[in-house]
Amino acid sequence: MQIIINHLTRMQKGFMCAAGVDPVTRRHIRPVLASQMRVDMLARHGGPFEIGCRVDLGETKFVGKVPEIEDRQFEASAAKPLDRVPADEFWQLLTELAADSLTDIFGRDLQPVGAASCGVLEFHGLRSLGCYWAHRPSLHLQTTADHPRIRFGFDEDSRRYQVPVTDIRIYADDHVTPDAAVVDRLSRTLENQTRVLVSVGLSRAYKRTDQHPAVHWLQINNIYLPPK
Repeated sequence: MQIIINHLTRMQKGFMCAAGVDPVTRRHIRPVLASQMRVDMLARHGGPFEIGCRVDLGETKFVGKVPEIEDRQFEASAAKPLDRVPADEFWQLLTELAADSLTDIFGRDLQPVGAASCGVLEFHGLRSLGCYWAHRPSLHLQTTADHPRIRFGFDEDSRRYQVPVTDIRIYADDHVTPDAAVVDRLSRTLENQTRVLVSVGLSRAYKRTDQHPAVHWLQINNIYLPPK
């Protein structure tokens, strides 16, 4: 199976997640291993995965469940980078996939949660990956007790969202610390945009507290600007 990588995200320290589009079916595919994928799989560390690259995963096995219907297990040793898709062609693919509504991507089970987030209850929803036109975008670092976090703001249906950003390209080499300079440059660029194309995903289900149900939370996986 071949995919074109358009989701590349940081996870816990030392780990990552990748996903892409099957160029034949135009469906998203998330390659997964029997264990979590380490950052060794990034192209910069000698692995096959990089944004805009075509990767041959070898044989895959469907292991998904709602809403994570994109999951396909593969063998790390079988994955091979093939080529880089030309920038204009890659941008065209993203725009053809992009939706104007989160509901069009994730289904009507997607509901607001709290003041500025949204998500899908465990075992609900249509899918967990997509491309989306985010309106009135903004980007900022949020100061927290442990470390700064990157947040992306956008408007939909008279509601302002502020959700996490996991785009591995805007983190430092440890893939954990936000790269403040990159975040600042991108933030200033977004100030002049009425909308921006992003890859979006739902997190693995987790509970905020034992009193809350498990939720797949919305996150911004990657932020894209048109090729120059």
